[in-house]
Amino acid sequence: MQKNYWLNLLARLVYGIVLPCFLLYLALTSHFDLVRERQISAWQQKMQDSLDNLSNFHDDDRFFHGLLQSNFNSADTSPDSLKACENRIKSLKNKFPGMLKFVIWDKNGNTVKSLSDENRFQYVFKALYQLLTEPDIKLLISRIQLLRGFFGQFLMEKHLELPLRQGYLGSCIRASEEEEKAMLWFHIYRNFGLICFINRQLLDKQLGPRLLINSYNQRSRALQIGFFDTQSLQLFGLPASSSYDTEITLEAGAYANSAVEFRQTDHHLLLFRQVSPRVIIFSRLLQKGNLLDSSQEVFLQMFKLLKWLIVASFIFFCLSLHSQNFFVSVRQKLLLLFLFANGLPLMILAATGYEFFEQKRTSLINATHDQSSRIIKDFDSRYPSGRELMADKLSAMIDKHNNTYGKDVWPADKLAELAAFVEKFKPSENYLFNQAGEQLFQQNSGGLQSSIKFIREFFKGSLDFFNNKSEHFVSKSKTMLEEISDEASVYNSVLNQISQIKQQNYGSGMRWSYLNMLGDRDNHQSWASLLVVWKPEGLQRAFLNDQLEALNAKIAPRRLVVMETGSEKIFPQSLSGEKSIRKIMHRTQSRKLITEDNLIISGRAYIATSLKGIELADAVIMAIYPRDITLDAINRMFIRVLLAALVSLILVMLIVIIFSRRLLVPITGLAHGIRAIARRDFKHRIEFKSDDEFGQLIKVFNETIAGMHELALGTAVQESLLPPGKAHSGNFALFARSVFMSKMGGDYYDYFKIDEERLGVFF
Repeated sequence: MQKNYWLNLLARLVYGIVLPCFLLYLALTSHFDLVRERQISAWQQKMQDSLDNLSNFHDDDRFFHGLLQSNFNSADTSPDSLKACENRIKSLKNKFPGMLKFVIWDKNGNTVKSLSDENRFQYVFKALYQLLTEPDIKLLISRIQLLRGFFGQFLMEKHLELPLRQGYLGSCIRASEEEEKAMLWFHIYRNFGLICFINRQLLDKQLGPRLLINSYNQRSRALQIGFFDTQSLQLFGLPASSSYDTEITLEAGAYANSAVEFRQTDHHLLLFRQVSPRVIIFSRLLQKGNLLDSSQEVFLQMFKLLKWLIVASFIFFCLSLHSQNFFVSVRQKLLLLFLFANGLPLMILAATGYEFFEQKRTSLINATHDQSSRIIKDFDSRYPSGRELMADKLSAMIDKHNNTYGKDVWPADKLAELAAFVEKFKPSENYLFNQAGEQLFQQNSGGLQSSIKFIREFFKGSLDFFNNKSEHFVSKSKTMLEEISDEASVYNSVLNQISQIKQQNYGSGMRWSYLNMLGDRDNHQSWASLLVVWKPEGLQRAFLNDQLEALNAKIAPRRLVVMETGSEKIFPQSLSGEKSIRKIMHRTQSRKLITEDNLIISGRAYIATSLKGIELADAVIMAIYPRDITLDAINRMFIRVLLAALVSLILVMLIVIIFSRRLLVPITGLAHGIRAIARRDFKHRIEFKSDDEFGQLIKVFNETIAGMHELALGTAVQESLLPPGKAHSGNFALFARSVFMSKMGGDYYDYFKIDEERLGVFF
C-alpha cells in the first residue's frame, strides 16, 4: 500500500506539474527566441538607416557640398535673402576661421562686393555666372580655358554640374593645386549666387564624419555611430571612458578581413560599412535594455502563470468552503481529465505550429526574393537583345521607305517622319548626311564641333565606299597589317555593322552607335547615311522606355523599378518621388544586393529585392512585390490548419460526449436505482446490458432489487394476513402489533369472536 501511494504521488507530480511546465517552457522559449530575432532584424534595419547619412557625406567633397548647400538653401527662402546669406557666411567663417572664401552675386549677376572676399577678376566670375544661368556647349568650349586659368588647371567640363546637384549626388570640385583653392563650390539660387573656395587644411582630417557622428550621437539614445581608422587603429564616436573599445576594435578588424557587416557580440549588435580604404563606419547597439532577454522573459512569464494558478486555486478552495454541498461530479471530472489529457498535446502543437508558421512565412518571403532576383537577372540579360530589338525597329522603318523609293531621295515629309521616329529612342546625337556631305538633319547634338566635322567627312567617305563596293572592297588575300592600315578596311569594318547598335568612336569617345544607308542598298545606290548615337546612359534609358512598361504589365502585381547610378533618375516616373525606394537603391550601388521584407510605398507594404545591373552596368534594378499577397498564402494555410484543429477538437468533443454518456449511463442508472430503493420502489430496473464491469454490476443490482421486491411482496402478504391492531368485543378492548426482526418474520397472530361472551386469541 505504501509503495502504491508513492508511485501514485510520483505519477501525479510528473504528469500534473513537471511535464506541463516543461512543455510550457519549450513553447515560451520558442516564442521569445523568435521575438528576439525579429527585434534584431528591426534594429539591423535601423542601424543601416543610421549609417546612410554618414555614408553619403563621409568624404570631404560631398560633406562640404552638403554643408554649404543646406546652409544657403535656407538662406534663399528667407525674406531678406542677402542678409540671411551674410549671416550664413559669418557663421561658417566662425566655425572654420580663415579656411573659407566667398564670392557672392545678386540675382542680376553682379558681384556683391561687401560679401565677397575676391573683387578682382570680375570677367571670370561673369563668365562662370553665364555658364551656370545659360548653359551652352559652344559657350563652354570657348570659356573653359578662361575658367581654368583662375579656378584651376584640373577643372573639367563634365565636373561643372556637380555642385548644382542636390544632396549626395553632388560634390565640390577639386580643380586647383593652390592651398586656398583646394576645393571649389558654386551655386545659383533665385535671389543670389555664390562661389566658395575651401582651404586644403580642412581636408583629409575626417572632419565631416566627426561632425556628423557627434550630431547624431547627441540625438540618439539607443544607437550610437562612429568610425574606425584602419591606419591608426583608432575609434571615434564612443565615450572616452567606454569599456567596449577593445571589443569593437577587434570586431572592426574582423570585418575588414571577412566583410561580414553585421556582427553580434556578448554585449553589442554592430553593423560595419567600408566607405573608403581607410575608414570603416559602424553603428552600435547595446543589447542590454534594447533587446529582449528570452531566458529571463520565459521565467518571468512562468512565474506570472504560477501566480495566477495559485490565485485561481485559492478562489476555488474558498468556494468549496463556502458551499456545503460543493462537489465535482463524475461528468465534471471527466471533462477536467479531457482538458488535461488534451491540453498537453495542444501545448506541443501550439509551440511547433508557431515555429512552423514563422519558418513558413520566412520561406515564402525568401521565395519571393528568389523569384524577384530571377526576373531582375532576366531583365538585365535582355539588354543586349533589347539593343538588337531597337535596331530592328529602326531598320524596319528605313527598309520600308527604301523599298518604296529605291535609289531616289525621300520626300521632305518622310525625312521628317524619320527624324521623329529616331527621336522616340532618345539618342544623344543623330545625323543624316548625303553624298555631298550636307547635313540634312541633326538633333540633340552633344558632340564637339571637331567630332561633327570628323563624322561628316568619315561618312561621306564611307558612303562613297559603299556605293563603289566592287571597286574598293577589301580583298580576302590581304594580310592583317594591310587590312589595318588600309582606309578601305576601316570603312568596310564600319559598314559591316549596318543595322546594328555597336560601340564606336567617332571623335567624341566610345558611344553606342547605329548606322544605316538610305536608298537602294542592295545595288549600292545609297544617297544618304544615318548615324544615331547614344551615350551609355542614354541607350540604357532608351531601352528602359521601350521595355520596362511592357514587362511590368506582364509580371504584375510585381513591378520592376530601375535607377540610373549617375543621376539617380528612377523609372518608371510614377515612383520617382518615393524616398524609400531611392534610399535602398542608393545603398545597392555599393552592396550589390539588398533585400527588404517590409518596404512601405504609398502606405502599402512591399517585399523588395534590389540588384546592381551587369549588362545594365549603369543601373540598379529593384523588384517590388506586395507583401500582403505573399503572406495571403500563409494566412490561408493558417486558416485551414485552424479550421482543421477546430474540426478535430469538435470531433474529439463528440467522441468524449458519446464516451462519457456511454460511461455515465450505468452510473446514472445506479444513482436512480438507489433513489428508487430509498422510495421502496422495488419494481425499478436499470436497462443496461454490457459484458464489462458496469454490465456485471447492473446485473447484480437488478437481481438484488428483484429479491428486495420479492421480500417486500412477502412482507405485504404477511401483513395483510394479520388482523387489525385494535378490536372491541363487549367489555374487552384488544390491541395487537407485530414487529419483525427483519423484513419478514415467522410469527403470526389472530383473534376471533366465539360468542357474545367469549373472544378467542391465537398466536
